[in-house]
Amino acid sequence: SFAPSETEQIVTLVATLHIHGTAIDSETGQTIAKFKITPGIIFETVATPGVILEKVAEPTWQVPWAISFTNGQYDLPSENSIDVLRIEAEDYVSTNSAQISAQGDVSIDFRLKKGIWPWGIVRLPDGKLVTNADVFLVTVPTYVRDAHPVNSPTERKTTHTAADGSFKLPLADKPFLLVATADSGFAEIYSDTVHFPADITLQTWGRVEGTLFIGSKPVAGQAITIQTDKPLPFGSPPSIQYLYDEVSTDDNGHFVVEHVHPGDVVIEPYYTPLVIKSGETTTVTVSVTGRPVLGRILLPPGATNQLNPVNLVASLELKQYGETEADVLREASQEKLSAKAAHDLVSQWLESDAGKAYRQARRIYRITVSPDGSFRANEVPAGLYNFHAEYFEERI
Repeated sequence: SFAPSETEQIVTLVATLHIHGTAIDSETGQTIAKFKITPGIIFETVATPGVILEKVAEPTWQVPWAISFTNGQYDLPSENSIDVLRIEAEDYVSTNSAQISAQGDVSIDFRLKKGIWPWGIVRLPDGKLVTNADVFLVTVPTYVRDAHPVNSPTERKTTHTAADGSFKLPLADKPFLLVATADSGFAEIYSDTVHFPADITLQTWGRVEGTLFIGSKPVAGQAITIQTDKPLPFGSPPSIQYLYDEVSTDDNGHFVVEHVHPGDVVIEPYYTPLVIKSGETTTVTVSVTGRPVLGRILLPPGATNQLNPVNLVASLELKQYGETEADVLREASQEKLSAKAAHDLVSQWLESDAGKAYRQARRIYRITVSPDGSFRANEVPAGLYNFHAEYFEERI
């Protein structure tokens, strides 16, 4: 935009981006009969306008903009918001272009390598074929919520099983995790262990059924969530993180959570660890007795910014007197381990007897902070607690 001025303003026009090219077999030189081009955008994450914090490693693929072409040639509509292209053709390895920095007329030719697309069938433990199961291939961390993949523009290829339980997916050009999910179960297979055609048998979900009491009275209308209690993998390897929809207790304090992945989880808001087993219902009674804890968080003297509770994470954690995760992190720091080595050390310790005992005894109470800094944590049992607060200051 321009402000009124007597100074001459010069406007330089940028040529509209026009991308076209060819797709051929890298061995035979023959044109690819049918293929699909998906444009991608590389976004920059910002905390405030104009402040770049980090580059996103993976492009955000604009799946709705994908276009199919035939006879080895493509010509994309004029568009100035394309940073990279991905090409997919059946029984070829999917390939990404280099990042596009030029303007105007750009020609990108693809030479595709043959590759067997992941394919096979999905069945139940009793051998019955599964229709309309979600089958997807991921190369970066991905989320599943309530038995189905979360919509995501990241590096993921998705399909559904046909009436005969069959599926076929584009082949990635990097290590991947093949995942199948349905209301009836799930399966996860890494690329270094899978062979195609794959005969995938789903593992049955677990289930949680419980009742919440405060003192001797059942609590109605309390929001209950379940969270996975395991560390995320270091870096961005292909992996699945399971999420669960919030449920509310009924008039009798009763709640049910379906489609729970086997393993260690915790019930919030009253931190209760559970071990979920495949095909079983885990029954729990959450009985809370304690007193409210009230307080206020203040900014340092002389601070001029207002406290934004959205940027504040606070909790009370029951103090433990055996070895803790903090002790292991302190050891890693003293030994000057790399970030990955420290992560691996903590992960291994959490699976040890001492680590499992720590996780079972751990109690964390999340704290919601008001704009004036005041907070209240309800029904906190007697004990000695560590108070933790972390404020993420906005950058300007």
